[in-house]
Amino acid sequence: MLNALKNQLAELAKDEELFKQKVKQHAPKVYSEKVVNHLHNLILTMPELISLISTWVHDTDMPNPVKKLNGYLLTYLYNPYDFIPDQNNGLFGYLDDAYFVGRIFIKTVNFTDYSKRHSFEKLDSLAKDVPAWMNSAKKVLPKISKKIDQAIDSLVDGDSEKFDKLISGSD
Repeated sequence: MLNALKNQLAELAKDEELFKQKVKQHAPKVYSEKVVNHLHNLILTMPELISLISTWVHDTDMPNPVKKLNGYLLTYLYNPYDFIPDQNNGLFGYLDDAYFVGRIFIKTVNFTDYSKRHSFEKLDSLAKDVPAWMNSAKKVLPKISKKIDQAIDSLVDGDSEKFDKLISGSD
C-alpha cells in the first residue's frame, strides 16, 4: 500500500506547475518557493511518516492514545470524505492528508522515548523538518489545518465522536 502511494505521489509531483498553481490559488498572500517546497516535501514524505508511525505503534511502551492515533490515521486516509478532493487537484489534493499524517507524526514523536526514536534513520532530520513543513501547510490551509488539529486533539482526549464529526464535515 505505501509503495503504491509513494509511486502515485511521485507521478503527481511531475506536474509542478499544477501544484504551484493550486498553492497560489489557495494562499496567494503566503505563496513563495519556500512554502511550495515545504508542502511538496510534506506530501512526498507522507508514506515514510506513515511507516514510522505504524512501526512505533507496535512498541509496548507506547501509550494507548498514541496507538489509537495510528488506527484513526488509517481510518482518515480511507475515509471517503476529503477536505481537499484528490481528483483534479493533482499533488495538492494530498495536502490535507499529509497534514493529518504530519500532525500524528509529531504527536507520536512527542510520546516516543528518544532512545527508541534514535534508532530510526533520518528521524532526527524529520523531527526537525516536519514541524516547519506543517507551519507552511497551516498558512496555506488555515481552516482545514485547524479542523484537523482539533480532530486529533479530540482523539488524544478520548473523544472519538468529536473526531468523527470534524472529519466528516458535519460539525
